[in-house]
Amino acid sequence: MQATELIYEQCDEFGYYEISQGYRKVPGNICYGGIDLNPYRYQCTAKGWIFSWFTFRGIFTLGVIGALLYYGWPVIEAVLLLLPIPDPSEMKDKVKEYGNKALEMVNAGGSASGAAA
Repeated sequence: MQATELIYEQCDEFGYYEISQGYRKVPGNICYGGIDLNPYRYQCTAKGWIFSWFTFRGIFTLGVIGALLYYGWPVIEAVLLLLPIPDPSEMKDKVKEYGNKALEMVNAGGSASGAAA
C-alpha cells in the first residue's frame, strides 16, 4: 500500500493522518518525560475531502438525491401550493400606496415652508 493511499484512508476514517517518526511505543512502557517520538498528527485539508467525495459512494448519493427530487417533485409542488405564501402583487400595491403618501407629505411640507418664507 502506498503512503498516499494510507493517508486518504486515514482522512476518510478519522479526519486526520499520522506520519511515524520511525518509532513505536512498546506496550507496558511506563516511562515519563524524555523525547516525544509519537507520530506527527496532521489535519486533512478540504481539498482531500472534496476529492474523496467523488467516489462511488458520493456519486451514488448524488444520484439518490437527484431521483428523490425528480420523482418527488409533485409532492414538493403540492406542499408549496398549500403553504400560505402572500401574493406579491398585494405587497407591491401597499408599497406604492405608502410611497405616494410619503411623497404627498414631503410635497406638503415643502409648500408650507415656502409659504412661511
